[in-house]
Amino acid sequence: MRYYLMFFCFLSLCFRSQKFYKIDSIPSILKENVDAVIRLDKTEFKIKDKGKAILNTHFVITIFNERVVNSYLKYYTHYDRLINVIDISGKVYDKNGDKIYKLSKKDIYDISSTARSNDITDGRIKVAEFGKEKFQIPYTIEFESSVETTNMMFYPSVYFYPSERLSTQEKTLIIETPNDFEFRYKEKKMLNALNLVITKNKKIYNWTVKNILASEYETHTPDNFYPEIVTAPKIFGIENYEGDLESWNDIGKFLSKLNQGRDVLPEAIKLKVADLVSHEKDTLKKIEILYQYLQNNTRYISIQLGVGGWQTIPAKDVAQTGYGDCKALSNYMKALLKEAGITSYSAWINSGVEAKDIDPDFPSMCFNHVVNCVPLKNDTIWLEITSQTNSFGFMGSFTGNRKALLILPNGAALVNTIKYNARDNSKITKATVVLDDYTNADVKINTTYNGILKEHKDYLLQEKNEEQLKKALDNLIHVASFELKKFTLTEHKNKIPSMQVTLDVMVKKMGNKSGSLFFFNPNLLNSQAFLISDRKPRKSDFYLNPNTYEKEEIDSLSYLIPKNIVPENLPEPVSIKTPFGEYESSVNYKDGTLWYYRKLVQHSGYFAVKDYSAYREFCKFVNKNDNQQIAFKIVNK
Repeated sequence: MRYYLMFFCFLSLCFRSQKFYKIDSIPSILKENVDAVIRLDKTEFKIKDKGKAILNTHFVITIFNERVVNSYLKYYTHYDRLINVIDISGKVYDKNGDKIYKLSKKDIYDISSTARSNDITDGRIKVAEFGKEKFQIPYTIEFESSVETTNMMFYPSVYFYPSERLSTQEKTLIIETPNDFEFRYKEKKMLNALNLVITKNKKIYNWTVKNILASEYETHTPDNFYPEIVTAPKIFGIENYEGDLESWNDIGKFLSKLNQGRDVLPEAIKLKVADLVSHEKDTLKKIEILYQYLQNNTRYISIQLGVGGWQTIPAKDVAQTGYGDCKALSNYMKALLKEAGITSYSAWINSGVEAKDIDPDFPSMCFNHVVNCVPLKNDTIWLEITSQTNSFGFMGSFTGNRKALLILPNGAALVNTIKYNARDNSKITKATVVLDDYTNADVKINTTYNGILKEHKDYLLQEKNEEQLKKALDNLIHVASFELKKFTLTEHKNKIPSMQVTLDVMVKKMGNKSGSLFFFNPNLLNSQAFLISDRKPRKSDFYLNPNTYEKEEIDSLSYLIPKNIVPENLPEPVSIKTPFGEYESSVNYKDGTLWYYRKLVQHSGYFAVKDYSAYREFCKFVNKNDNQQIAFKIVNK
């Protein structure tokens, strides 16, 4: 009897399993206008104690067409000396839910996580590849992995956001802890309540969202618009260290303890510092001299070995080898300044042009970069220490316009890095255009790029091949046919760096002739339009990133017009001011000279979905006026 009962249970389990994997079991609404449906995306974090946990992932996806096949044929499991891979498995099911393939050892191979770089790391990746077999669409891939981690500074977080042409049947985060163990979590815009189950020995936290419909991608959607669960430890252990992440101050104390005593310089470098700055009385100048010394004598290499992802190599090692990662170079810079009698601090940051900013209300180890901060009486100097070319004091789009955690002797403080306004990120152009008739023109252009706009043009300074440089400069000119005759580039390394570009251009077709009329657009240098979609009403709020949208453009062009061409009409001056930016332009003509003036200021920030129509109208207004043609009448000489 017991045998039959076990056999019956086994058959029931197989039947339920087969039913789940059948494509017919997917709700119809999830299959509309999609390339694939994620059947299950489950993350399970089983905490054993403050120093160890098991992370299980279970991912099931049904593929409906060839467009997305290559995106889901490989699955990656990262590990290092703090993370041990326990198991990896995978299966493929046909449309009826029958298993047709099982992942074998030959399908799983191992690679370095930095195979194509010079980084020093113990990180590796197990790659599970399903692509060695050809499966008939539609089919379902199931992938499972299990790892043991002793890096307990990080707990999993899950975002519940829609994807374009991809729906989700179920997405789940489960965190299991001993009964007496506590951790921290924050629910952001979650509609589904936490399901907490408490048993005799453990607590199980479960967040599940079902039936996430596919949604068209909307540009500028902020990271915090969609629901998410973020989690982090209170106390944790990593290798031989213990820490507390309950406050930013606790994080600062842990990082200070981890890096204590590692800023001692060799005697030779101490003598070098004295030689460099002993004659200089101005503190700001001393900082600049030592920053340039660091740039000229070190280079960046990422070093991620165990706890070394957060613990710097000693300053004496950087002095000896001439290289280090961001932590090491920041620590070395701090040591150089300390030797010169100048106090500075390491600042931990989440870097990147599109990086998500730190949530001040939820302390966590949400950093990927370290810089230096030097507080002075009347100013604060920020130093990006991994660049050998950065201007002194310039952070740019990589680390500017965000929060940073300043590591102080007895804790930490959450502060703001430099905020660059529109005037800091400016492009100022003056040009003279001499028309020899209504076809050709000789154009002399002088453009100064400042701040982040200069940073966006740094590739010009790095190009050593003159032909390639000339091709790159061609992209700065927005006319159909021209010849670049001469050019010069001049860089100015200030706290707000700038680059001056002068171009001498022969334009071969200024406009279009139609009968006795000649048309051309006086906005010779800014024909790139805002791309705004009118397809459907917007659903999400929107965010204009300051690293892209906080800028100012000013153009002043003078056109020397031949006597046989006179303007038939001139556009009226226009001016508009909105929360998203400002625009004005004007055209004047007198005695054979036409003056064109244009100013565009763009503002960044978070905006509600109700404001999007106004933003769209502002963009349309700019596009319309930027592309306005002037009609000239051709008369006899």
